[in-house]
Order: sequence, then C-alpha cells, then structure tokens
Amino acid sequence: DKGCVRCHAVNGEGGKVGPDLGRKKPAQSSLPQLVTAMWNHAPRMWERMRADGVSYPTLSYDDVAQLLAYLYMSRHVDDPGDPARGHELFTSKGCIRCHAVDGVGGRIGPDLAAASDLTGPMEWTQALWNHASGMRQAAEREGIAWPQFQGHELRDLYAFVRQNTSRGSVPHGDPARGWQVFQQKSCTGCHSIRTADQMEGPNLGPERPLPETFTELGGTMVSHSPLMEQAMARQGIARPQLSAQEMTDVFAFLYSLRYADPAGSPHVGASVFRWRGC
Repeated sequence: DKGCVRCHAVNGEGGKVGPDLGRKKPAQSSLPQLVTAMWNHAPRMWERMRADGVSYPTLSYDDVAQLLAYLYMSRHVDDPGDPARGHELFTSKGCIRCHAVDGVGGRIGPDLAAASDLTGPMEWTQALWNHASGMRQAAEREGIAWPQFQGHELRDLYAFVRQNTSRGSVPHGDPARGWQVFQQKSCTGCHSIRTADQMEGPNLGPERPLPETFTELGGTMVSHSPLMEQAMARQGIARPQLSAQEMTDVFAFLYSLRYADPAGSPHVGASVFRWRGC
C-alpha cells in the first residue's frame, strides 16, 4: 500500500531497485536492527524516490509496527527446497521403507504424493508431528532408527514429495493465538519462556536461539518427538494434536519473543547521543 514493493522485494517477490528485504539479505534479527538499517539508508532512499518521482510515504505508528513485524517474520519463511536432495534424504532417512512417492517405495504408510492434505510446509510438519507416535511404533517394528533432521532437510524432503502436487502457501501466524495454543496444548508442562524457570524441557524464551526458519524448527520438533513423548508420559500429559494453523501460530509466538532486544544501557546511549551528533 505504501509503495515499498516498487523498489524492494521480500524473498524474491517485488521490485529490484533496492535490496531484497527477506532472507536473501543478511539477517536483521531484531526490531532495533531493522530500525537501524532503515535509518542508515534513509538519505539514499529519499534521493532515489525523488529521482523516480515517487512520493514520500506517510506512516502511522500502526503502519510502522505492522511493516516491521512483517519484515521480521518474513526472515523465518523457508526458501523453496531442493527436490533432488529431498529424494536422497527420502532414502537415507529410511522414509522409503514405509512410504512411497508416486508408487515407488514401501506400502506400510500412505503414498505421500497422493496425500491431498500436504498442501504446504506447515501442513507437512503438522502431519509428521501428529502421526509421530504411530510412525515411531512402526519404525521400531521394522528396525528403522528414528530420523534426525538437520538444517534444511525437512524442507528438501517436502520439496521432493510435493513435486506432483499443488503448492500451497504458508499460513500466517498469530503470536497472540500462538500463546493461547501454547498454554491450551500443555506445552507449558515441559517448557517455559522465562529463564528463571526450571522445567523438564528446554527453555524456549528469548535467550535461547531458535532455528532460522519455521520448517527447521519443525524438523527439530519432529526429531525430538520420541523424547518429548516420554517426558509427556512421565507427567501424565496427553500428546497434543495440532492443526497446521495452530502450529504456525505457536511458532510465530516463539519467534515473536525474539523480536525486541533486551533493554539497552542508558550510559552507552548517552555517549552515542553525543558521538553521533544527535
């Protein structure tokens, strides 16, 4: 609406005059870093807008908040995966022993290319999580080790599986809803978001680094599923079933905790105020 897309792209979609503001650009991982980048480049942006006859946009407080939140969250969306690498992983991780893709592979589980519900990366992650308990039991019967996913492996697996299926869009996450789901699904029984709390599972607050993208976080979650299930059993917590939207909301909530930096130092700020000529 404000015309930013005329000059800038986000993850490849938009103009080419200015830099891509998505994951292709070195990460600005917090709100102050995003604001700093905009401030430092403002004079050059003004000059280019004047040269191109682009009117300077007026932004309300809410406009700025929404825009910066969008740019921050866009850095955690995956790029398209590598189907060839996914094909290799489908075999090396043992998926092919239970599942087929387009008729090639095992018959214990469904043919993943024919699964109509795998319409996007979060639907793929949700299906793995919701079926993990049954999959683990089947893997144990077949003598298959539970797969551990690293980096972009889950994304590449999905790219291989979805080659002949329609490609869906990643649902938009709502951090406020995510916090509600985090509590309703008993995640708080094992995980805290406050450093001072000692829980059985790792602290998921802002001090703990998260994987770079939503799908990488999903891969970590699926990899640790057997250990998480054991911890839930010890505490009498039923394994939660999540919709793709609920999972996306929870992930958005967790990443939102890292949106703002901890409080800065007023003493350092005073020296910077003088040094920068403010």
